[in-house]
Amino acid sequence: MSDATTFSVVMNPPVSDPVTVTFGSDNNGTVSAIHNGAAFTSGAKVNVGDEVTFTAKPNIGYALSDWTVTVNDKSETHTGSSLSLKITADTTVTANFKVEDSGTQSGYYILWGN
Repeated sequence: MSDATTFSVVMNPPVSDPVTVTFGSDNNGTVSAIHNGAAFTSGAKVNVGDEVTFTAKPNIGYALSDWTVTVNDKSETHTGSSLSLKITADTTVTANFKVEDSGTQSGYYILWGN
């Protein structure tokens, strides 16, 4: 009989090399991001497979139109007030804003001319 104890160690390799996530807007609002439950700065690195959630806040008089997501030189358009992405490579996210539609008041007419 031996007093030796045997154990095994399983090492998980990293998912991949870190990749860069850049985000911003067309200057008519701001974008914030959350990664692993904390605020995330544009240009920071994450591991492939990590999820990042982006939220857009339009300036007064503007509304979010859509998101442009560019990965590997291919752009896709997404909609919704927030956007969650599983990161697969270097990624750029841009929030695109439009002038807010003020609507039309019923019962009013606009007179034009002299």
